[in-house]
Amino acid sequence: MNPHETPLGMARRHVAEAERRLARQERLVGDLERGGATPCRTPARRLG
Repeated sequence: MNPHETPLGMARRHVAEAERRLARQERLVGDLERGGATPCRTPARRLG
């Protein structure tokens, strides 16, 4: 049996994905607090 298909394995994977999402959101918030530009707010003409 695939260890990722056990209830514990699925829970671990779910937690790992949630932690990655949270870390990404925290980085985005930190960038906004520092006044950094996020890709969605950067004007297209400045991208080269």
